[in-house]
Amino acid sequence: YGEVIYQSLYGMCTAIKQMRDSKLYKALGYDTFEAYTEEKLGMKRAQAYTYIAIADRLSDDFVQSTGQIGIQKLYLLAMASEETRTELTQTVDLESTTVRELREQIAALQSAKESAEADAAQARDAVREVEEAKERNRLTLRGIIDKKVELVHQLEAKVRELESKPQDVAVVDHTEEIDALKAEIESLRQQLAEK
Repeated sequence: YGEVIYQSLYGMCTAIKQMRDSKLYKALGYDTFEAYTEEKLGMKRAQAYTYIAIADRLSDDFVQSTGQIGIQKLYLLAMASEETRTELTQTVDLESTTVRELREQIAALQSAKESAEADAAQARDAVREVEEAKERNRLTLRGIIDKKVELVHQLEAKVRELESKPQDVAVVDHTEEIDALKAEIESLRQQLAEK
């Protein structure tokens, strides 16, 4: 008898949904779905939509296996996410839990989920900030290297110019300065490669 009752419960939910979706209530002489549910079924609009939510969001098997918990609990489970619903059916004795307790447990799970999502978003933001900082550092090092290379080219050009002048002009030896700059450039390139 219990199975028949729970099959009938789901059947009633789907029948009310079909009546609304297909506007079959008009064929029975009712102008609105609400008028049909109040006059023909003896239920208010909110209750009819509770049944429709159950039909929309829960499977026949789920309602048959948990239908004994009552319409309000089924409605709360229907409104919960699939993940929350699965966790609750595995961890909570739905028969002995009150509607208020179930509502609180759903709210707690939703809050924990939102908190976890916020933490994940913060972690993603932190990773993005680190990546952006690394890119800025890489670009800064690249700029320093480019400036040092340009300075080496300028000094080498100056050396060539001075070497091409007549001997009576004193030639300043920039070899040490060029070698130091080249060593600094190589060090910066290694730092850039490590980043």
